[in-house]
Amino acid sequence: MLNFLFLTKRIIHAKIIKTEVKRNHYLKSVMKEVVYKMISEQKPELNIIGVYAIPEEQEVKLIEIVINCPPSKIDAGMFTQPEYDIPKSSWQVAYDEHFLNVDGTEIIGRYGDNEILDGIPFTRIAFFLYFVDFDKPLLSQFGEHQLPVESPIPDRLKNIIVFELPD
Repeated sequence: MLNFLFLTKRIIHAKIIKTEVKRNHYLKSVMKEVVYKMISEQKPELNIIGVYAIPEEQEVKLIEIVINCPPSKIDAGMFTQPEYDIPKSSWQVAYDEHFLNVDGTEIIGRYGDNEILDGIPFTRIAFFLYFVDFDKPLLSQFGEHQLPVESPIPDRLKNIIVFELPD
């Protein structure tokens, strides 16, 4: 009889734990949706993390940015700098764009990989830009942005992003 009571008690305890695990998983899922919804309803803000020198390539910089909107909403062709003495269609634009994970240590996709990046509520992107002028703003679909001073490329990016000349 004691074995039966002990076994029954263990089964009930296991069911309670299983129910709690399901409930916690559900709560995490709901919270994740709420956070994603809050982020998606905010006006997109762009933060330039850094403008990095590329060794042996004086004319090219690597620019790293975080934006609180999904990668599918980013138009990389809008990252440019004004050059008023030539037509806008000839301005330099972002080149070889890489979407990065939240801490910027891994490439999670390339520009155009929207299916892969579905459901991500923010964007961390790094791209190359030729002939950067620190006296001019970086233009994007989100407005004008003052560039920070140039710094050396961090090891976390040096190890995952390699500059290659365009074809």
